[in-house]
Amino acid sequence: MSLDTTAKTVASAENILASSYAVQSMEQRDAMDRISSIEVDISRDKSNDTCIVTCEKTFQPYELFMPACVDYPVYNPIIHFQGVCTRIEIQGNLAQYTIASPSILLSRNECKVAFIQNTRVSDVLKAILPSGFTFSTSIADKMFKSDTFIGKMIMSALEEIAEHFKLKLYVNGWKVYIDEEFPEEGSITYSFTDDEVRNITYELYGGSEVYTKVLGRAIVDNSEFGGKKAELMTVEEDVFESSVELVDVLTVEDNAYVNTTDGLRSAVHKRVLEIREASLTKEVELVGLTDIGPLDKAYIGGTLYQVVAVKHYIAAGGERTVITVCEA
Repeated sequence: MSLDTTAKTVASAENILASSYAVQSMEQRDAMDRISSIEVDISRDKSNDTCIVTCEKTFQPYELFMPACVDYPVYNPIIHFQGVCTRIEIQGNLAQYTIASPSILLSRNECKVAFIQNTRVSDVLKAILPSGFTFSTSIADKMFKSDTFIGKMIMSALEEIAEHFKLKLYVNGWKVYIDEEFPEEGSITYSFTDDEVRNITYELYGGSEVYTKVLGRAIVDNSEFGGKKAELMTVEEDVFESSVELVDVLTVEDNAYVNTTDGLRSAVHKRVLEIREASLTKEVELVGLTDIGPLDKAYIGGTLYQVVAVKHYIAAGGERTVITVCEA
């Protein structure tokens, strides 16, 4: 299906945005023959997610610093990108619109309040998140305080909360997650045959931050299994097989909020995946467009990989998806 007959920007935000926001739209009849390309770049580092739409300069589908949403194709869309138009470049007869992910509202807005007294995390998030954002966290009822939030970027404040509780921060569209693991909502495992993989365009092995093993220590409660109520446990996991030991140690302080053996294993495995993501990655070009996201998994050549970034390229001459993966 060609771009010129299918490209379209949806006309509503599906109630994701607050009523004060109006998502920009364009009718299908206006989109025909006027868009030359769409490029989408998404990853776990949501602060850099972008969608770039190139079209005729007279088309003018978006306004600067207004919410926007792109669906492609029109029916059963593979690409569904929401964000804010942050840049418009015009050269010759073409205009290029950059739509940044909603997280730009977190990385460019400063906190207006501080929390001198202990405050529930849920109340902190309600106070600092811009209109339109929701959140999901396992520490909603935990207490938190910080007298340095005023003037701090909201994303930095969120990172401080996550770091304080030794949790992960993830922003997906208009929703903020603070939890032990990345959200499983909508996570899918794909299996690609050799015919569905065009080629491997880039491979990275090693680097300055590489470790071959992770060792984690924590005080856990094993009384339920006949052990001690407060017992020092150690868990190890290989990042990859090697005769050379380069060990990354998670101390008791790092695992302050871990209180079970399973929780310790999970913390160690999470760190293993972080190291693999940074130092053992491949870029794989798929045949055609694929509806795959940065939290999905993929079997390629019989090996299970974790998807960490996705790029979609759409132009009149063809469509393709390139995924960055690390071994799961």
